[in-house]
Amino acid sequence: MLVNWEGIRAFFQTVKRPRILLPHAKFPSFTDIPIGINSHLSRLYSGPVDIRGIVLDKDDCITLPDDNEIPKRNLEKLRELQKQFGKSNILLVSNSIGSKKQDPTGEEAAQFEARWEIPVLRHSKLKPLCEQEVWNYFQKSTKVERPAQLLFIGDRLLTDSTMANRMGAWSLWLHVGVQTSSGWVISLIYFYTTTMLTREFVCR
Repeated sequence: MLVNWEGIRAFFQTVKRPRILLPHAKFPSFTDIPIGINSHLSRLYSGPVDIRGIVLDKDDCITLPDDNEIPKRNLEKLRELQKQFGKSNILLVSNSIGSKKQDPTGEEAAQFEARWEIPVLRHSKLKPLCEQEVWNYFQKSTKVERPAQLLFIGDRLLTDSTMANRMGAWSLWLHVGVQTSSGWVISLIYFYTTTMLTREFVCR
């Protein structure tokens, strides 16, 4: 089992800044995300929103954990978002495929890209500390001009939402399907993020 020490260190760093874990909106699952996400966030925050790129998690978001098969409904939603934003503007960032710790040769990432037609980031640091590698991709490959034009979609407050807030980007939390590890440290992290912090997060 992969132990995300970067994520654990980031968790303890959030003790002084717990709100960095909070997403801007939440939905039960990937298929519940509205196509007009700019309009949705604009209504929530009473101001203009200009999302041009999406950073998408894999496990428990578009696939089952440790599974590279995308279910039909999730694939249909992915294609809708790709049609809206453009294929190169939706980047898969996973701590499994594409990470040097879990996929050192990048072979699994390459296979996923070829099969599902979505770019997968190769990154040396695990989330949430790979923000510079994420930003390098969007600077070189897309028309995203600033982090506020990025939307992170994921099921982990500690990694996906935290990295979005560290960068000054938007984040959506998919709160159904989060799986708690049997390890006490990881269990503590999930209890803190999904129970304690969500008391102050109002579902809009």
